[in-house]
Amino acid sequence: MSVLLCVLLLCTQTFGLEELTVMSGRDATLHLGCSDGEVTLIEWTRSDLQPLKYVFLYRNARSYANYQNPGYRGRVELRNPEIKDGDVSITVKNVSVDDAGLYKCRTIVKENGNSTEFRKDINLRVTDSGESEGQTSSLVWDKENEDEENKVEEKSEAAKSEEGKSEEGKSDERKSEEGKSENSVALIAGVSVTVGIVCVGIIVLVLSKKRNDSKKSVPSEANYNLI
Repeated sequence: MSVLLCVLLLCTQTFGLEELTVMSGRDATLHLGCSDGEVTLIEWTRSDLQPLKYVFLYRNARSYANYQNPGYRGRVELRNPEIKDGDVSITVKNVSVDDAGLYKCRTIVKENGNSTEFRKDINLRVTDSGESEGQTSSLVWDKENEDEENKVEEKSEAAKSEEGKSEEGKSDERKSEEGKSENSVALIAGVSVTVGIVCVGIIVLVLSKKRNDSKKSVPSEANYNLI
């Protein structure tokens, strides 16, 4: 039993949720492409439909209109009736707001003796007017959100960088002012030392001169003897 379950899981391919927006009154094509093999089952359903949930049912090379929900009879057909290249897409004609909802597709393809199950969900939005039409996968939506978040983060990082530069600029200015102050103090100290040295030199010269003058004014012993 576990081996069989493992095989079934390995043979199942699930696609991500797809968003589809269509204007009311137009045709909506629900896309699903499978491998190119023998398609033995195509089920397009809406779980909120009562009493019949089938939007389209194809089995053993034929469709079954009597299993369709009455609201879809005569309005749904395969886009490619021959199901070439594994195209199991359906077209819902003349959609209205009542057709909005979550559509689920389950398809089984037999190829080389093996069966593969394909599953896909499509959320159909029907708008009266003023909104854009087209498909937007959930991956694209996530990518756009991620880009927006990255832009916000980049702006935040840029703001932080500018704040950092501002703080660095202020710090450099403070360091520059402190350096200027230290240089001024050093200059004043140097001038003071120089002035002090000059004053000492002058004092030494004056004292030396006085000492020499004093020696000249005192009579020598020879002069006293002559007298």
